[in-house]
Amino acid sequence: MSNKPIFAVRGNDLPRREIYKKLKNIWLGDTGKTNRQLAEMIGVSPQVASTYATGTDGRTPPWSAIMMLCNELGYQVVVRPSEVKIEKILQEVI
Repeated sequence: MSNKPIFAVRGNDLPRREIYKKLKNIWLGDTGKTNRQLAEMIGVSPQVASTYATGTDGRTPPWSAIMMLCNELGYQVVVRPSEVKIEKILQEVI
């Protein structure tokens, strides 16, 4: 039995769908915009923008869609051997 952190084990993928879903919900809530506007921003149809979050058609959101949401929201994806999380980028004013 291995004591390796979950993302250090060969074959374990990063949870892109969950990351996308969280960022999508934050974006929709913070901006008040629609799923259609989200789809336009990431360059897909509204149906695809929705199914990226649910996985009903087996699609996994590309990193480009996740990074676009991070850029728009001021968030970053932090990857560690045992966890993946999204967090707000703090802007320090001097």
